[in-house]
Formats: sequence, structure tokens, C-alpha cells
Amino acid sequence: MIGLMVAMSVSCGVLLISVSLLQIARENFQYHHQAILLEDSAAFALEIIARTLQQAAHNDSLASLQTISDTSLFKRSDGSVQGLDNARMSSDAASIGTPSGTATNGNDVMAVNLRSVDGDAVNCAGFVVPGASAQSSESSWVLFHIVPGVDGEPDLHCRYRGQQKWDSQTILSGVEFFQVLYGLDTDGDNLPNQYLSASAMAEKDKAKPASDPSFWRNVVAVHVALILRSATGNNKPSALKGFSLFGEDYVALNAKVDPGTRISLDDLALSVRTRGRRHVEAVIFLHTPEKSP
Repeated sequence: MIGLMVAMSVSCGVLLISVSLLQIARENFQYHHQAILLEDSAAFALEIIARTLQQAAHNDSLASLQTISDTSLFKRSDGSVQGLDNARMSSDAASIGTPSGTATNGNDVMAVNLRSVDGDAVNCAGFVVPGASAQSSESSWVLFHIVPGVDGEPDLHCRYRGQQKWDSQTILSGVEFFQVLYGLDTDGDNLPNQYLSASAMAEKDKAKPASDPSFWRNVVAVHVALILRSATGNNKPSALKGFSLFGEDYVALNAKVDPGTRISLDDLALSVRTRGRRHVEAVIFLHTPEKSP
């Protein structure tokens, strides 16, 4: 009898240990599965953004366009890449949309004017952009911004002009933060000398003489920062130490005026603090026209 009790006790102990190890293995599998999915999603989002930016119109090709010819919020004559801080675009199907107040998490809007000579450019939704002769003032624009999804997940959206109206396509769900800086060429060598937020670019434009071209025309690169979160997760909240987008030096100087560049645990809703997260950044250079020798 005593031997049976000892055997049962040992068996129960082994069973409990086995269950605990199985649970640990399951949690590790889920964690690594989430990490792989986030890695793939981040690469996909950056590829779409980079492909779109690399089709941006050369600024010299916009020189002949007059601001008055544009009815868009973003003027083609001001440059091929422009943006807004802490905003998202409305879903108005009749126009390019208007900034609809402050955005969740301080997310940005980036607008790209595509270069399409003979319908050779493809927008972020995969549709061919009309050639220059068939373009309206809005048909070559593509906008990236974050929109709350129907299930509460933040979605990275691509907004574009279709044949009849403006439309919006979800590129990726779970993009919690989308921040952009613009590389400004100040000495004419087609290399960025400083990276500024959209608000800082707007301030420079306000301070310049009205007859001078917009500083947006001198943007030669774009620094994109994304934070993606997993669809589910039960990670320890303490695992999130916070993020500083664009580096500690930029955040130390600009966190107060550029919302969404410094993220701490307290900034996140309780319901999503245990999600897995992936922080990625990329500097994407625009194509510049070849200069004559």
C-alpha cells in the first residue's frame, strides 16, 4: 500500500512537471510564431512604401506646374513627397480628403506623387497610374496613413484615386505607429543634410519668401519608422521597455513637438500591452534625375 502511494505521488509529480514543460513549450512556440509573422509583415510594409517612394516624380519635372492648377490638399508644384504630422485623412470619396483631427498615437500622413510617363507606374494598391497626358491634378497621388479597423486593430492604409472616386486599401493590419521624417538636401548634392518632420517642413515654408519654391521640393530621402503589434499575445507587460523612434537624440529634442516618436508602456491601452511588437525603420532614397556631364 505504501509503495503504491509513493508510486502515485511520483507519477503525479512527473505529470505536473510534464504539463508545465508543455505549457512553456507552447508559449515559446507562440512567441516565436508571433515574431516571425511580425518580421514578415514589417518587411512587406516597408517594401510597399519603398516601391511607391521610388516611383515618385522627379522634382525638376514638376517645375512647370503652377500651384493654381492643383485642387488637391497637397500641391504637385510643391514637391513629389509631402506629409502631415499627427493626422489621418478623411474617407471622402469625392476628394483627396482632409485631415481629420489628431491621429491615434500621433501617427503621420505621407503623400507621394507618382511619376507615370506612359502608364508605367503602379500605385500602392497595385493599379496602374494614368500617363502624364491623362492625369488629373489628383490621379497621381498616393497617401499612406493609419486608420482604425472595424475590429479595433490599427490598419496601414493606402489612399488613391480610382477611375471614378477616391478609394482606400488596407495594406497591413496591426501597424500601431507610423512616423515619417523627410531628408532635406540643403546644398544641392542630392544627399540629405537634415531630417525634419512634416511640421518642421511647414514652418520652414512659412518663414521663406513667398516667391521661393517650397522646401518640400528639396526632399531627397524619407526616414520611415513603424511599430507593428501581433494580433494576439500573452507576453509579460514588463517585456516592453519602450521605443524611441528615429533615435534617442531626435526624441530628446523633438518628443514634445512630434507626438508618437517616444512610446512607453503607459502610452498603450491595457488590453494590448501584452501583445508582441516589432520596431523597424528604413531610410528610402528618392530617384533623382541624371545630370548632364
